[in-house]
Amino acid sequence: MSEVKVMSLRDVCHVYQPETISKKSLPKNGKYPVYGANGKIGLNDKFNHELPQLLLGCRGTVGSIHISEPYSWINGNAMVVEPFEDLIIRDYLMYALMGGINIKGAISGTAQPQITRESLSPVQIPIPTLEKQRQIVEKLNKSFFDINLLEKNYEKRDLKSNELLQSLFSFSFKSKTSVKNTKGDASQNETKIEILKLGDVVSFDKNQGHFDAVYVGLEDIEARTGRHLGTLEPRRMKSNTFAFTADHLLYGRLRPYLNKVLLPEFSGHCSTEIFPIRVSKDISREYLAYWLRMPSTVEAIDKTSTGSRMPRADMEAVLKFDIPVPSLEAQVKIVMELDNAFAEIESMQAQVKKAMNYVVALRQSLLNYAFTIEIGKS
Repeated sequence: MSEVKVMSLRDVCHVYQPETISKKSLPKNGKYPVYGANGKIGLNDKFNHELPQLLLGCRGTVGSIHISEPYSWINGNAMVVEPFEDLIIRDYLMYALMGGINIKGAISGTAQPQITRESLSPVQIPIPTLEKQRQIVEKLNKSFFDINLLEKNYEKRDLKSNELLQSLFSFSFKSKTSVKNTKGDASQNETKIEILKLGDVVSFDKNQGHFDAVYVGLEDIEARTGRHLGTLEPRRMKSNTFAFTADHLLYGRLRPYLNKVLLPEFSGHCSTEIFPIRVSKDISREYLAYWLRMPSTVEAIDKTSTGSRMPRADMEAVLKFDIPVPSLEAQVKIVMELDNAFAEIESMQAQVKKAMNYVVALRQSLLNYAFTIEIGKS
């Protein structure tokens, strides 16, 4: 049985961070790929590495692994990990960093996690013979090839489900309605609607909240967006809040909670970053909730947001938006169709998410086996 050495990464590879250039400074007609912490970020007119390199994300997407193309510019947010070829094979080192060894202890910081050369250098790695390393790499290559194909299939399904969601909005809000003309005519297959200003059919209530009522925070609107909200555990907040009732629609105006909506079925108080919207008799909460989540509406509202650190939608500007308002009967029909379609698509998305989690666990299981059982056979 061949001896397996346990060595520090500093002893088997050269680790360094190249010069960083900003994404904004990249030329318009660059031809050499630029790599950051999470892969390609653009093109440059020059390169700083002629040969492919093993890259480890050290800021932002910490721990991500990539192999650069020949003639690339590698930024300092991606750490170059260059193996000493007489001790370790590049792909063996790649699989080790992907999960064969534990590098979590080398990650520091919570708000902005990072890996430094100093923190990574002492991490221990098992080093079998080069021949054994090749055998392990060959087995992992075969297994990961199949897993990657499976993952791509799931990614396509996830992309398809998102595309279906986008098309649902367009189909329901555009092909099902037509603008009422001056004569009041519309085709038999279309529903007469009026184009009104949002401010004509809704109002933003900013009444002081009552601290003895159930509180709805940004985390609630994020987790349950688009849902009817039946119950929440009572929570009292000391900060200023807005009051709402079961007649309101709750709308998040602070990015990344922008365009998140809830339909409460009780009275309470909410964060001042959530606006209680009261609808008129001409429009239903459910119809408005879907309209607010329509891609074109989301994009338009996002453009009104101001502030660099914590962008917020300009709600006075939003009130001036045009909204199609069909009859209440037509609104109910649109909502029912979207409810049914969303239920099916969200079920598919949940299955895809479960499958993707399985793929991640399967990869880690293979790496654990390779770097324990397989190396133990040396």
